[in-house]
Amino acid sequence: MDEKSILAKIKAGGLKITKQREVIITVLIENKGNHLNLEQILEKSHIYHDNISAATIYRNITFLEQNGIIKKFTGHDKKSYYEIEARGAAHKHHDHLFCVKCGEIIEFYNQQIEKLQQKIARETGFKILDHKLEIYGECRKCSSGK
Repeated sequence: MDEKSILAKIKAGGLKITKQREVIITVLIENKGNHLNLEQILEKSHIYHDNISAATIYRNITFLEQNGIIKKFTGHDKKSYYEIEARGAAHKHHDHLFCVKCGEIIEFYNQQIEKLQQKIARETGFKILDHKLEIYGECRKCSSGK
């Protein structure tokens, strides 16, 4: 999902688009796949808005998360990381692998896992609204000792 689509989603929800929210969305889109924490978002936001504060970033991150624009997850270091919640035809759901040694976060998608979740939901009469799968371990580099 691009910035224009995300801003349209915000407007359609009757939410106000501020310069600070635009900056945060731009930073997350430009760093797609990098999974940024609050400090990293603040640092990268200064490129677009040099006097944006940590409190402003925090408030707006919370607002965007509560309104389904971004998604939060916790890394191996217990910090919160964020990415755009870009549901739609162009978006493919993905899960995460977390390296507990170096902090690398790897996105992956597996059709068999998704089908198994749907099968379990059908068998139990459970309606899935959302889910996330987070697997913690060691990445290839860390597990090989290099």
